Amino acid sequence: MTMDGRSWWAIGSLAVAVLATSLAVPSLLPAPDLDLAAPEATASPAVEVTPSADEVLGRSPSPSPSPSVTPSPSVSSPPPSSAPPPAPAFQTIRIAATDPANERFRVEATDCPTCASGSRIQYLGVGQALTVHVRGVLVGGRRQMTIYYTCGGGARPLDVIVNNGDKVSLELAGNDSWIDPATVTVPIDLPVGDSEIRFFHATESSVDLDQIVIR
Repeated sequence: MTMDGRSWWAIGSLAVAVLATSLAVPSLLPAPDLDLAAPEATASPAVEVTPSADEVLGRSPSPSPSPSVTPSPSVSSPPPSSAPPPAPAFQTIRIAATDPANERFRVEATDCPTCASGSRIQYLGVGQALTVHVRGVLVGGRRQMTIYYTCGGGARPLDVIVNNGDKVSLELAGNDSWIDPATVTVPIDLPVGDSEIRFFHATESSVDLDQIVIR
């Protein structure tokens, strides 16, 4: 079929109209958000700052006080356990008859080179006596007292009293010599502290005394 001039004009007008419509539609649509990956910004809350009194008055800020530190209580270590001290032991006592601390009643000291103490007490007995002082005993109890003496011309008596105890009467012959000492041992009760030991005889002459040893 042959198209006339009107048909071509109508087709051209329709084409122009379609082209115009395609150009106008994009301008009417909203522009797309190109930055799709960018996160939304979150607004920070407003912080209200209150000025201090020093800032209002124009002064330098006062230094903050240092916090007080409470010292930790010291914990003392318990003392190391120790064994109790050993009990004191009795120490041997040796006293010369001529010791100046002894009390003499009408007796005399004389040299005796062969005696243990180098001297002796003579003229004991017939009411004359010697009192020996024992001081500072730490351990009391039953002890053995050895008497060193000389005796010539036969046996002679000797009485002994410790503190206010009973009298012990001895009959001593010895070595029948005034310069060759002999010994005799008797048990005595010796308390803690100080004691007195009296050597005497009331009616007869007695032996000479060299020294005593208490164990």
